[in-house]
Amino acid sequence: MKNHDSLQKDILAIMVFGIVSILVQASSANACGKHFNLPDESCHEYSVVEPDDLTRWYFVDEPDNTDWNRGTLSPVVLFFHGALRDAEGMYDLVRWDDPGGYYDINTDNVITVYPEGTNWRVPHFLFWNDGRNRTWEKTGRGAAKGADDVGFVIAMLNELVRIYHIDESRIYAAGASNGGIFVQRLAIELPTQSRYRLAAIASVNGLLSDPDHADYTLAGNPPAIPEMINNVSVPPTPVLIINGTVDMILHYNGMPSGEQSVLLSAEESVSAWVDHNGQGTFEYPTGFDSAPYFGDRQILLDGCKVYRYWWTDDSQNNQRNVVFYKIKGGNHFWPWEGAITLWSKCKDFSTTEDIWKFFSRESLR
Repeated sequence: MKNHDSLQKDILAIMVFGIVSILVQASSANACGKHFNLPDESCHEYSVVEPDDLTRWYFVDEPDNTDWNRGTLSPVVLFFHGALRDAEGMYDLVRWDDPGGYYDINTDNVITVYPEGTNWRVPHFLFWNDGRNRTWEKTGRGAAKGADDVGFVIAMLNELVRIYHIDESRIYAAGASNGGIFVQRLAIELPTQSRYRLAAIASVNGLLSDPDHADYTLAGNPPAIPEMINNVSVPPTPVLIINGTVDMILHYNGMPSGEQSVLLSAEESVSAWVDHNGQGTFEYPTGFDSAPYFGDRQILLDGCKVYRYWWTDDSQNNQRNVVFYKIKGGNHFWPWEGAITLWSKCKDFSTTEDIWKFFSRESLR
């Protein structure tokens, strides 16, 4: 039997542990307002501290449905902002609760997450380490150089799984521009560095970075498929890619980017995923259509025309495992967002809506 002093120490330890546990739990559910200026009651902000003491932030938009977190597993969509943007800007762009479009999409139990990249110089003008240098591990672009963004996502997922009832077979990632490049990197690297795997990704105005080829020119021969995507340990991944043909930021036909890397063209990026997923070749899609489709309509005054291609795997019940939206006349935008301007805001479909329609068909189960 323990003596009196020993028993007191055990009781004190239990009390301290309980207090610490409560503090940790309370701090993990802060309503948005400390770091993010979002008053929505369904918004909760979190932070993780990386090994180099860099604090990284993200916020969670919880579903309005009161039953969503009572034991039912919820799918998760991670939304990654573009360069010189932040998580709040991505939230405004996505408009998850009011995406426009032509359908009522069931998102009652979907948890949406908005992480932030880094910029050690100017706040709110942030970047993702999207792999546009020779090594993808510790180099990056601009102010994000050296940021371990894949490690940040892993730490974030660990926290989300601890706090919420997450369906790990239905974790999705979507990104715009720099974020669209990053989600393609994430689909390749996440399964090799953690227990997590993305059920599907969507890249809007993003291209596939090729850190293995430094001699790419627009007039020369296109590079080979990036060696990273040919890694046998990288599982096939359903991919939705949306690009405009007159994008003035990330060119449809590809571009040199940085000292030791390139960005493949939109069609080369799609071809790489079609090949990796074992769905034939880019030249022979399973199907093709153009707006209007599925009740969508072509808006004649927005200056664009949408062509949709898809490639399926017969062994996967003909799911559209790779889908490509080629927006003729499309620029660097999130289709449907905002009013029609000289930059051609394509209104033929709602990006947010079509992303969820694509994701909702895909699961690792």
